[in-house]
Amino acid sequence: MSVETQPIKSAKPDVHEHQGNRNHDSAAGSLSSSVWDSMKTANLPKTSQSAGEFLMFSSPFLDSKTGTVNARLEPISPAQSSSVKGQEAVKTRKNPDGGHTDTGSGANGSTEVSTYDPSGKLVFKRTDNRDGTYSEWKVDANGHVSIREKGSDGSLRVRDEYPNGNFKEQTTYKDGKKSSISHFADNNGGYVDDKINRDGSETLSHFDQDGTLVFKYAKNSDGSFSQRKLNTADGSIVFHDEKADGSYTESKVDKSGTWKTTHTVNKRDGSSETKNYDPSGKLVKERQEKKNHSFKETTYDADGNKTVHEQDAKGDYAEQFFNSKGERISPTIAVVKASPEFVQQVKDEIARLPESVRKLLAKNDSVIAIAGKMSDVDPAQAKERPRGYEKGETGDDSGGSEQQLIGKNGKKLELAIIAEKTRSGLTDDIEGTVRHEVGHMIDHMLNDYSHSAVFKAAFDQDVAKMSKETKESEKYFLQKGNHGKDGREEAFAEVVRAVTGDPTEARNAEVLKQFPKLAELIKKRLGELN
Repeated sequence: MSVETQPIKSAKPDVHEHQGNRNHDSAAGSLSSSVWDSMKTANLPKTSQSAGEFLMFSSPFLDSKTGTVNARLEPISPAQSSSVKGQEAVKTRKNPDGGHTDTGSGANGSTEVSTYDPSGKLVFKRTDNRDGTYSEWKVDANGHVSIREKGSDGSLRVRDEYPNGNFKEQTTYKDGKKSSISHFADNNGGYVDDKINRDGSETLSHFDQDGTLVFKYAKNSDGSFSQRKLNTADGSIVFHDEKADGSYTESKVDKSGTWKTTHTVNKRDGSSETKNYDPSGKLVKERQEKKNHSFKETTYDADGNKTVHEQDAKGDYAEQFFNSKGERISPTIAVVKASPEFVQQVKDEIARLPESVRKLLAKNDSVIAIAGKMSDVDPAQAKERPRGYEKGETGDDSGGSEQQLIGKNGKKLELAIIAEKTRSGLTDDIEGTVRHEVGHMIDHMLNDYSHSAVFKAAFDQDVAKMSKETKESEKYFLQKGNHGKDGREEAFAEVVRAVTGDPTEARNAEVLKQFPKLAELIKKRLGELN
C-alpha cells in the first residue's frame, strides 16, 4: 500500500496567499479584499481537528465525530471461521493482566494480532502482510493512540493522537526524506496546525482561542517564505515575504485593509525601499536607500505637491519641488558641505522671494547651491579671479556667484552658488547675497535684459548723476569690461536685490538712491512676470 501524503481534508476555509511582488504604488494603496477577508473570516472551530477529518486513511477504530475508540474487534471462534471469507480460525491467549490477545491469518498470507484489556476494550491491533507491509494501532490507558504503517514503497508512517485532539503524523520515505502534519493546542487556548511536505516546504497556521487565524507561515522548498501576523488589539496585519537570498518585503495594513507601511530590503545589493501611507491609504513618503547610505526620499503633502530629496553618501544633497501636476514650483536646492543652520537661512531667503520670481526660477530649471565655500561646488574658483576682484583674490573670497551652464541635452541651466564662508570669514549678508545672485539668474532668463538698449539708457542716466565719490564706491557695478556689459550685469543684479528686499535696509536704500531709473525699470519688468 502506498502511503504518499495526501492533502488533509479540513473544514477550514481556504486562506489566500498575499502576493510578495504586489505593486505598492497604487494610488489608494488598499489591500486586496480577498487577502483581508481570508484573514478576517478564518474563524475556525477548535474541534475541527477531529481524528476522522485529519486521518489520512480510513480508521475503523476511531469515531469520526468524537475521536474516541469505538470499535472492538470480536475474536473469531473456530465455529465462526467458516462464515468469514478468506480468514483462518483465530487463536486466543490470555494475558497476565487479565486481558487476551487474538491471532489470526488470512488466505493471502497476512497475519492479524488484536489485544484487549481486561474489560474487553481493544488496545492493540497489528496486521502484517506477505509483502512486508504492515499496519499497527495501539492505545494506552490515557487515550494516547499510536499508529504505524509501512507501505509497499518502503515508506513508514507514524501517527500519534491524544484525547485533547492534538496529533502528529510523520512519513519517512525510502530516500530518507520526510513529511509531516500536526495539530496541537498552545498555552493561550488556541491551537497550531503544521504541515511539512516531502520537498521541505511547510505551512504553519496559528489560531487563537476564538478560532481566528492570527499567524500563518508558508515556506517554499527553496527556503523562501511568506508570513502573516494579525494584531488582535487593533486588527492590523503585518505581511513578511522573503526570498531565498534573504531579500524581503514587510508590509502593514490596518483593520480596513488599507496600507500603512511597506519596507523592502534587497540582500544582493544592500538597497532598501520604505513607503508610508496616511489613514486613507494615500502615499505620503517613500524612500530608496543604497548600501552606502545614499538615498532618495519623496514626500507628498495633502494637495499632492511633492518634495524630492536626493542625498549622497557624504551627506550632500539636492531638493526639488513639484506641484500635483508634476510642474516645478521652486528652484532646485543643492547642499554641499554647508551647516544645517546656514542652509536653513538660505532656504528662508529663497522662500521670501516674490512668488513670480520663484515661478520664473522653477520654470527655467534653475539650481541654487548652498556650499561651505565656492570651490566646494566649482573647484576652479579656488584659483580663478572673479571679474571686478583685486589681484590675488579668487572665487573663495566671494560669498556668491552665478553661472550659466549647458546641459547634455543642450538646454541652458542657471546655477547660483551661495557660500557660507569666504577666505576672510563667514558670509554675513545672506539676504543680499541670495537676492543678488538670483538677480543674475533673472537677467539671463529675460534674454540678458541688462544688454538691452532700454536698460543701457536708464543705466547711463543714473551713472551721469553720480558724484565722483559715488562712482568710486560703486565701481564694481560700473565695470567697463566686455564693452560695459559686465558692469550693467552687476548693476542689474544689485538693483534686483534692492527692489525685492527691504527698502529700508541700509544697502538696499543706497542702491535705490544711486540707481533710481534702473529701479523703476526693473520693478516694471518684474511686475510683468505675473
